[in-house]
Amino acid sequence: MGYRPRILYVEDDEAIADMYRLGLDRSGYEVTIAPTGLRALQLLRERDFDLVLLDVMLPGMDGIEVLERIRALPAVRHLPVAVLSNSELGQSMHDRARRLGILGWMTKSASPPGVVARSLRRWLKLSA
Repeated sequence: MGYRPRILYVEDDEAIADMYRLGLDRSGYEVTIAPTGLRALQLLRERDFDLVLLDVMLPGMDGIEVLERIRALPAVRHLPVAVLSNSELGQSMHDRARRLGILGWMTKSASPPGVVARSLRRWLKLSA
């Protein structure tokens, strides 16, 4: 088997995290789950990832704050980040995420693992 892109998926709902991890694994991705923003930041300091898939509603620190902290870390500031969330946040939150350089915003309810896998493939090609 060839190279498997490494995805850090920041998701606090264990059932949802497992569903996407299994689906993305079948599509050729190596997925690491971080249940909190703090754990995600710790993992980003310890390991190399090709892309971060980020939920917005997280315990402790929301996904946009996690994104801000990623952008403040020199070693990973340019790491591709996409949002996968069911949060219906206001336009200002979407605009803030876009200003911080997200690749895109997917809604979980409209984006099964196969759809997410195709988007990841496209985004990873663009950021290569």
